[in-house]
Amino acid sequence: MLAVVNTTGTPYFQRQPLRDVVVWYGLSEGIRDNILKDLSGNIRSFSLDQHPDVYVAHVVQDFFKDYGAVHLSDGAPAKLAIYFPQTDDLEGLRPVIDQALVAIGQSPTLCLRNTSDSTKDEVDAFNRLNDPAAPHRVILLVNKGTEGWNCPSLFACALARRLTSANNFVLQAATRCLRQIPGNTHSSGSPTGSLPGRSRKHGQERIAASSSSASADVWVADWNQMRRGKEAVNRIEVIELRTDPKYGKFFKHEPARARVRVRREGKTLAVEIVDVISPSIVERLSDQAGLLKPKIDDWRAMVDCVLIDADYDGLVFNVAVSDLPERKSDLVQGRYVLPAAKPGQTIAVKIIDMLGEEVLTTLEA
Repeated sequence: MLAVVNTTGTPYFQRQPLRDVVVWYGLSEGIRDNILKDLSGNIRSFSLDQHPDVYVAHVVQDFFKDYGAVHLSDGAPAKLAIYFPQTDDLEGLRPVIDQALVAIGQSPTLCLRNTSDSTKDEVDAFNRLNDPAAPHRVILLVNKGTEGWNCPSLFACALARRLTSANNFVLQAATRCLRQIPGNTHSSGSPTGSLPGRSRKHGQERIAASSSSASADVWVADWNQMRRGKEAVNRIEVIELRTDPKYGKFFKHEPARARVRVRREGKTLAVEIVDVISPSIVERLSDQAGLLKPKIDDWRAMVDCVLIDADYDGLVFNVAVSDLPERKSDLVQGRYVLPAAKPGQTIAVKIIDMLGEEVLTTLEA
């Protein structure tokens, strides 16, 4: 035996990231290589305090509008998973879901719940969802259907819950429907609020984005140039949520930012993170603080871990340095000394904040 290589989607042990990660293959690489469907603008958070019933009813109706007639090559119909925080929430909104199904001519028997209180028949039915003959299409979940659940016919996920922390739950739940399927031309949706971020209609992809850029507009125009005609598959229509008259009143996401410096010190390179700002964390703290403005004295309090690739090729991120504090009370170092790189070598610094958002900064050595 020459080597043992372990692969995992969650490189953690007892809630601490593993320190011996050799190659980090992230979501962006999976999307680029068409292993996953595109996530751009697809996961959004909206307030459900006042009208969760309206949101859940809309999710059900919108799913059947876009995916009602969608089937896999083996005949399995497209399915929707809705994640609830507690069984009481599920039971409280179950009548709303049943009414929404009846309103569009569907039977409430399409629903299947899976919770810690589920009966043996419900658990058996959940385990048979990959059978093309399985009758259930709307799966109602509480603490189920996350890590390890593989359902190829799952095309949409909805999180009917307040996200008090951004941990693996968002990735494990909201992205269950993003696994690419050979031969599939239909997109998926992962709404965490009142409208899905992405859906399919008449051979088009509708992407809901918080903003647009010139480079993105050029890419979309080039993509659509090769897909002309009403019947063309996978044409892209971009909806900018800030300005669109119909969908414009949405939560605006401002990405995290970082300032990083690299300088030579003799035969070594000093990589220093000068500052990190996560607007999402600041906003979350503001919501919790009420009238008092949050004060963050040390940017490191917002950072979960720092990873460095000392010779980044622009494609695969190889971890050369990992700063993963062992205890929650510990902070990342923020300054790192590496062997001097050859001129022109690219240093990539990946910073992951406490909400799981990544910032990738590249600098020439």
